[in-house]
Amino acid sequence: MTLDRHPIDRLLELPASEDPEERRALWRQGFAGLAQALAHRRPVAPLEGVPRARLAEALRVALRDQLLDDLAWLSGPAAAAALYELADAGPDNH
Repeated sequence: MTLDRHPIDRLLELPASEDPEERRALWRQGFAGLAQALAHRRPVAPLEGVPRARLAEALRVALRDQLLDDLAWLSGPAAAAALYELADAGPDNH
């Protein structure tokens, strides 16, 4: 039996992946899940409880792979909201 996980959890899987295409897919699933959670306000703080160190590690991988440079697949407002949420949840902001 497999458990359904929240798409945001895909972001935390980035550092463990060796495959660039898999990392891009994980990034898109996680980032889109974050944007969707923010749009529907469910949960209210979608990154609350996510370990900051793990999130920072995932963001380092996303930056290294230039995944934040390619957000055209998501609407501008959704991408902006998700980026803001990631920046706010980062380790330097707490």
